[in-house]
Amino acid sequence: MRRSGNVVRVWACVLALFPGVALADAVLVRAGNGIEVTAADVLADAERIPPEIRQQILKDPGKVAQLASNIAIARALAAQAEQAGLANDPQVVFNLKQARDKVLVDALLLRAETSMEVNMTAVERLALSDYKANPDRFMLPEQVQASHILFRGDDARERAAKALVELRKPGADFGKLASELSQDPGSAQRNGDLGFFARGRMAKAFEDAAFALQPGEISDVVETEFGAHIIKVTARRPASRKPFEEVKEQLSAEIVKRLRDEARAAAVAPVRASVVPDLSSLEAFSAAQ
Repeated sequence: MRRSGNVVRVWACVLALFPGVALADAVLVRAGNGIEVTAADVLADAERIPPEIRQQILKDPGKVAQLASNIAIARALAAQAEQAGLANDPQVVFNLKQARDKVLVDALLLRAETSMEVNMTAVERLALSDYKANPDRFMLPEQVQASHILFRGDDARERAAKALVELRKPGADFGKLASELSQDPGSAQRNGDLGFFARGRMAKAFEDAAFALQPGEISDVVETEFGAHIIKVTARRPASRKPFEEVKEQLSAEIVKRLRDEARAAAVAPVRASVVPDLSSLEAFSAAQ
């Protein structure tokens, strides 16, 4: 339904620009030798544009002009090729037939795919079955939430050690010191908070120290290639599995795609089975090469 609505809106714009002109006949671009490109031509050509950006392009007169101009240029050059007799060249004749065959085959397979009725209740049951059959696929690794104070420069370790003494004192405010002292500008604005992360996201020495801490604990000075850190873990999340509701849409989309691929394969299968190679002709052809 989204596509139909988009097309209607585009036609409404065309009508506003060309009052009294039939929708399909609204000429957007003209070129030499009587070449005209209509709104219908542009809409047909726009079907090859990914849906997520198609409407944005069609709403931009400059981009529409470019699309229409490209169609006009292609038609003009094709006309020149025909006038030069290239349409009778055997290789060109074969290429044109191949191109026509591909367009027709794509249309046939698309019809086979889209005419298939999809029972979404059954699809969701299959999605749940896939979810249960692949327990490791949606596992989330153990994560920690940590804050840090970063010191850079030749005396980074010394300054970090001095700050650590202050942090060990009762009532010390880690977030306040992080916002004042940390040389990591991104996390300093958040009182040093780095959010949740799993292993493999941070420098090894940093994550080893973070994963060794319990919530509320503060590390010793940890050195990495980025400088000297003081780390405080604020929370931990054990390894867990994403709930089905979070992945149902993804799994359902995969199943629908699989069903449509099967529909396309089913349309091809009888034709594929009817193909019979002529071995003697094949051998003679290869021998002649």
